[in-house]
Amino acid sequence: MACDTQGEHHFLSLASINELQHQIDPAVFFRISRSEMVNINQITRIEQHGKDTLAVYLKCLKEPLITSKTRTAEFRKWLTS
Repeated sequence: MACDTQGEHHFLSLASINELQHQIDPAVFFRISRSEMVNINQITRIEQHGKDTLAVYLKCLKEPLITSKTRTAEFRKWLTS
């Protein structure tokens, strides 16, 4: 699912996410799991969720997105670069 700056939600297929990942600016967008990407400008806060995962809160969602265990370390590096 994608949400735009007006709060509208748009459903995407896994193929769409794969294609989109190669077309967008990696300095702005990061794929936190197999099915979810985040825009750094939409992140409101980040909390530890488990031993190897983070809860990522976005402006357009009420519930946080959870990073995959395999992407968490890279996500932390991306945030600080």
